[in-house]
Amino acid sequence: MLSEIKAKKYYLSGRFKNTYLTKREAESIICLARGLSIKQIGKVLGVSDRTVESCIDILKTKLNCHHRSELIEIAIECGFLEGIRPVIVNK
Repeated sequence: MLSEIKAKKYYLSGRFKNTYLTKREAESIICLARGLSIKQIGKVLGVSDRTVESCIDILKTKLNCHHRSELIEIAIECGFLEGIRPVIVNK
């Protein structure tokens, strides 16, 4: 799924129809939805943990959320995560 993320902006639908996600934000929220930790997301995306945390903080501000789980709920509500299967990660 991450290999399919190529556009620079991804507009959401529903109550967030005027809100867009950047490529990095889209990749991060997909990884979150698949159950990856910040450290794991950083490894997958080839960026630092701090970069991932910053990206998620920006997403929470954009979507008026306080928790990562709310980000996932909104992404599901807007149809952004349609077709994405969760992955169980062995820790």
